[in-house]
Amino acid sequence: MDSKFKKFIPFLIIFLFYFVARISFFYIPIYLNLTGFSGFEIGLLVALSSVAAFISFFPSGIVNDRQSIKKPLAISFLLLGAFYFGITVFKSFAELFVLFLLGGIGLKVGTNSLRNFFLKSQTEKKGERFGKYQLFVMFGVGAGVLVFSLLVSSLHFSLVFQAIAIFLVILISFLFLMDDFESGSTKIQEYKNDFLRKEVIFFSAILFLFTMHWGAESTSYGLLLTKDFGLNLTEAGRYMAFSLVFFGVSAYFYGKKLDEKKATIPQLMSYGMIISGLMHVLMVFEPIWFSFIARVAHELGDGIFQVAMLFWISNSFEFRRIAGNASLIMTITVLGEITGALIFSTIGGLFGYGSAFISSGVLSILAALIFIIYKKNFFKNNSLN
Repeated sequence: MDSKFKKFIPFLIIFLFYFVARISFFYIPIYLNLTGFSGFEIGLLVALSSVAAFISFFPSGIVNDRQSIKKPLAISFLLLGAFYFGITVFKSFAELFVLFLLGGIGLKVGTNSLRNFFLKSQTEKKGERFGKYQLFVMFGVGAGVLVFSLLVSSLHFSLVFQAIAIFLVILISFLFLMDDFESGSTKIQEYKNDFLRKEVIFFSAILFLFTMHWGAESTSYGLLLTKDFGLNLTEAGRYMAFSLVFFGVSAYFYGKKLDEKKATIPQLMSYGMIISGLMHVLMVFEPIWFSFIARVAHELGDGIFQVAMLFWISNSFEFRRIAGNASLIMTITVLGEITGALIFSTIGGLFGYGSAFISSGVLSILAALIFIIYKKNFFKNNSLN
């Protein structure tokens, strides 16, 4: 096999996985509504994805440190395939409860293991590698939004979900083409000692505040576009898909800047959070072209922050425990998203969906200011360089 093609395989898997596995969760609430489930039941089923993250993130990270990443990825694809096929067959709430839990675990193990694959891929140009990882993630999600919105407008949901299930099973064969990494034994106490360092706790607190805006997006994004702006599903899909591309582009561009030492991690984290927060506020204002431009800028900010975060993780933890520690960090983001969803969905329900974005955007800016003011008190080593 050509060496260049073999190096491209992980990026191809990432694109295809996110194309079929991630974005269709945006449309699943619509499918459940059409099949007669109440808003409370839909909310509970969708929330299981976050529960799955708590269950699976850290254990799957430890597994990624101790053995082949291919095994949890194969399990992930099988669980997701079973989920997508199952929701077209089983219709009771109890049956779907089990399916959503298993599907959520499959999704989280897959996203976590793919991220850890690139954290454990040691190369000199790691900023470019992390940026390229984010680029293919967002291209996959963006393409998935567009294609899925077109398919469900002409085909039945069940047929599309069953096609996704078959595709995920086929995708397992691609894993045999991936490289593997050296693994070894690790102890839980080692992860505890890593995570309880003051700089890690400080960064986790900042990350928790910043990722609370994800909760506003998960509960109010689609509603803002369809209810407040009056977009149909296809138009909303285009809005989201095209803006997501800029997330990946900015991550790739600024990842290379980190490699070239033309930017530092503190700079990118600070700029990323401020841009993200400010544009999160401005995107609620019409006309729609102004909102879209603000959304694009928001995604640029998120992309800058994310590639800097991966670079920091790579600098801060030992290689043999990096997957487990990265998974603990990502669990903080889940906690932030859940907390944000609870707070900002309430604010959006009381004061309008735009208010959820305004308040969460202000919180992101506040997180940036706290980081800028206090970072020197916590980071004494070179992990932020």
